[in-house]
Amino acid sequence: MANTETPIYSSPKPEALSFKDEFHMRRFCLDHEKPLEFLYSQWQSKPKSLVFLIYRWLFAGFFLAGVISCIYLFFWHGHWFVYFTNWGFLMCGITSATSAILLTFYHCSSDFWLPPIPVIKFYWACYWITTVVEFFIGIIYWAVVFPFRETHTHNKDALGGVYLVWTHGLPTIVFTIDHFLVAQPARFLHFIYPIGFCVLYTVFTIVYFFLGGLDANGRSYIYQVLNYEKPLIAAASVILSHMLVILLSSLQYGVYRLRTCCARKYFNDR
Repeated sequence: MANTETPIYSSPKPEALSFKDEFHMRRFCLDHEKPLEFLYSQWQSKPKSLVFLIYRWLFAGFFLAGVISCIYLFFWHGHWFVYFTNWGFLMCGITSATSAILLTFYHCSSDFWLPPIPVIKFYWACYWITTVVEFFIGIIYWAVVFPFRETHTHNKDALGGVYLVWTHGLPTIVFTIDHFLVAQPARFLHFIYPIGFCVLYTVFTIVYFFLGGLDANGRSYIYQVLNYEKPLIAAASVILSHMLVILLSSLQYGVYRLRTCCARKYFNDR
């Protein structure tokens, strides 16, 4: 017997929450009543877009190729995994691949298919962590680290320069642009997820330091500002970094509000 239910697709026309509603305690959570909004573009007008699917796989391929090749070329006896930049870059690969896989399942399924809610929550958290953390990495590196950097092993040649930009610059730009293309919502209070990611990394650096771990250059600290032999400087760096992450999360939330405003005007004028 044919299925006579109504397809569950809804228009990507934005329905952003009021600012008052954004500050309800439940907005800390990853619950959303329209999970399909995570599977299409803010700008598409049909239930499924082949263009968006192709874009999603190009997006994933770009970051997966970057992550895999970067680990292969600059593994540094495992030291690749101790740097915050590389944690963020790894999140780029995980987030983009999750999105492409979910969108592929959506395109290969019936109009009544819904993505698994736990997977959507995982993807939503990953996306916001990646978007905000990469924004943070880009600003900190180019504004604070790059002008005073020491010549590092992988920065001595052209290939190293490519990966320098690939890991410290392009994710910031690409994920901000992507944030303007997707239809999924953003929540102001979701700054807790990138903050949680940063807290996890901070705990890792503390444990790594007290276990005698070294960076790729044989130093007892991973970053000078996280040298726990100077605890006051390290503590101040952590606090200021977390404050900056909250600010950048708010700015990315502003990108979401701008996107919904532009999309509303776009659909109303059609």
